[in-house]
Amino acid sequence: MLIITNILFTLEYIIKLLLKIKLTLEGSGFLVSIVTSIIAAVLFWMVFDYIPKKRKYNKIRPLVDNYIYWTQFYLWAFLSRPFYYQEGVCINNQRQFNAGLLQEKDFDIALQNKCLNDTYKFDEYKNLFMSIGRKLKLNIDEIDERIRKLRAFLEFMSPEEIMLLEEIAYRLSRQNYDSVVLPWSVPLVPNMSQAHAKNMFRIYELFIKLRRRVVQFKTVNVFDDVEENQITIQRRIDLYYSGQYKKCTKSINNNEKNLGLLWCKCLSEYKLDNKQKTYKILEKILLNKKSGLVGSREWVRPMLNDEQAISLFLKYKSKDELNMCIQALKNDDKLDDLFYERNNKLKKAYEEKRKKGDYE
Repeated sequence: MLIITNILFTLEYIIKLLLKIKLTLEGSGFLVSIVTSIIAAVLFWMVFDYIPKKRKYNKIRPLVDNYIYWTQFYLWAFLSRPFYYQEGVCINNQRQFNAGLLQEKDFDIALQNKCLNDTYKFDEYKNLFMSIGRKLKLNIDEIDERIRKLRAFLEFMSPEEIMLLEEIAYRLSRQNYDSVVLPWSVPLVPNMSQAHAKNMFRIYELFIKLRRRVVQFKTVNVFDDVEENQITIQRRIDLYYSGQYKKCTKSINNNEKNLGLLWCKCLSEYKLDNKQKTYKILEKILLNKKSGLVGSREWVRPMLNDEQAISLFLKYKSKDELNMCIQALKNDDKLDDLFYERNNKLKKAYEEKRKKGDYE
């Protein structure tokens, strides 16, 4: 409807312009014929080329957005895998991760206790290792499938998107995630750090570029309402994680019922120093019976030094629950510290082995 309205305004403008030109060039039939031909050509192009292509683009582009969205989702899963402390337990770095704040050294440390498969568990540190090659390969297969589908819709993508996705595909194909240790070719260092950290960090940089595009998508066409709702929620949470606090607050309605989105709006207002709005939204969250402090502890963390926020926590929740929340956060921090402490020790141990050149 908007396209048709714009076209009608354009046609009205062209007709008025044509009348002015005709009056100006009265008596000069040759020039009038040239101008009329140009305008006719423009009208022909609009009706038979531009409008059909625009309609087609508007129908297909949401599907493209969907494939790009899930590409970045599986990239997130791929890049998060090195930061698992143990199976099912990831360290608490998602805010830095989604904000694009990680560095190559973070991947280097995280991969110190990661190996491709169990054949790499052969030295005295084998009990500290996690095999992640199979799961990384599964993530890559999901990414490859969506990039392959996207290649059929290149005319509906920008050159920047095409180049970005192709570089991601290239970077993912550079490493072999199926290799095994053979008796005659035992590596000096069995972890993934030296071979994979640099390439993973480059993929992470590309992921951040892709994610920043995804959070700008207005619509993601999917095939059931539940999934669409999840994508909408994730997109708004990404605005908070990426530091786009004003956009985050505008995208979330004051009557929103999803607690995760309410926390995003609350903390975005807090970051923007809109304290009264912050406390009003916080009260609404705490009044919800489903809003446990322990389960929401990462949302609670930024406000633990705010006296007004603490008073609201104690007003609507018990002191024991608040203490449990604080203790859970300390346990999370302790787990993160243990992760980095252990992996830094592994890094030093393997650096010593590299200097010696063999196992003694």
